[in-house]
Amino acid sequence: MFISDFAIRRPVITVVSMVALVVFGLVSLVLLQTDEFPDVAVPLVVVSVPYPGASPDNVEREIVEPVEEAIAGISGVKKVTSNSLDSFAVVMVEFTFEKDLQEATQEIRDEINAIRNDLPVEMKEPVLTKVNPTDFPIISLALASKTMSVPQLTLLTDPGITRRLRAIGGVGEVEISGANTRETKSTSSPGAVAITSTPSSLATRAKSGASARTSDSRANTASGNAPRWSSSGARPSASP
Repeated sequence: MFISDFAIRRPVITVVSMVALVVFGLVSLVLLQTDEFPDVAVPLVVVSVPYPGASPDNVEREIVEPVEEAIAGISGVKKVTSNSLDSFAVVMVEFTFEKDLQEATQEIRDEINAIRNDLPVEMKEPVLTKVNPTDFPIISLALASKTMSVPQLTLLTDPGITRRLRAIGGVGEVEISGANTRETKSTSSPGAVAITSTPSSLATRAKSGASARTSDSRANTASGNAPRWSSSGARPSASP
């Protein structure tokens, strides 16, 4: 009641106060600093464990379960999620914001090293990655055309556009997704190189061999080198 009575009796002060509040609000809005990617460390660590030749079931039973059990005992762990793939395991550990990521990463490494003897020998060393929002792409471009095919768009993108983007200062990496790359496939056809023998072909080969032997015998007879049997009758010998 007092505020309304004062505003009615002193309209000038009321108007000036409202204008001042609006001005201060606009100035604050202009001077307010914003950052699309603030320097905030996301409390998330990704553990990648290669296990060559293992099925997803073996990866979950021999890798994921022991690693999850060891990591769950670390202080500050909020949630642990995992994904078992073919010859690969991914364990994502989410911590509270009060937890230092550098310390959390070292504790995860220590816990895995403590159970290393219980893990398979074929398992390779795990890779720990801290999630950083600044590592995400800052610009995404999509190309579409009603007249060009996907291979033509791929050729236009790489190396045409990607080469110019990589030449810009400050560009760390340029990745392409959905491209139609060329591949060379060699398919062997066993039927094309197989040697088949049919009765007709065998008969033709036999006739060719007999003709060759007959021609050779006639040539030796004509030249006076006809074979003569030795006294033992075992093998023929050619006269000089």
